[in-house]
Amino acid sequence: STEIMAILQRLNKEMGLTVIIVTHENDVALYTQRIISFSDGRIVQDAPVERQVILSAEGEK
Repeated sequence: STEIMAILQRLNKEMGLTVIIVTHENDVALYTQRIISFSDGRIVQDAPVERQVILSAEGEK
């Protein structure tokens, strides 16, 4: 849910915590600052997110 993503973003920004999210959903990955893509157990791409979704504390875009 967007509320969970807002909490994770806030923990990262305010407390400097690293959050690792494993997903197959591109829309979820857009909430992150960086996407590392794997294929057959190997990193095939490591890039910053160009259009990151930023949420408010209430989980609103």
